[in-house]
Amino acid sequence: MKYMNAKDILPDLLVKELQDYIQGGYLYIPASENQHRCWGEVSGYKEELRQRNNEIVEAYNSGSSICGLFVFPKTLPKCSVDCCYIKE
Repeated sequence: MKYMNAKDILPDLLVKELQDYIQGGYLYIPASENQHRCWGEVSGYKEELRQRNNEIVEAYNSGSSICGLFVFPKTLPKCSVDCCYIKE
């Protein structure tokens, strides 16, 4: 989310009215109900996680061990279990 200076986008009268409620702070103005987006929809991260999780489930269902999933692409390169460290 980008911060904007109220003086740059709001009429002076509205800025003065808002200053009666808050001075020098940040004010979050939520999107209207018809423009609201769920978490991760704008950035695409929600879809990226869904796809990654589906790939992990597929790998597990295809016989990959739990330990093998720790080194699954796009996940942590190493896990905390000694047997799971990537041998280089």
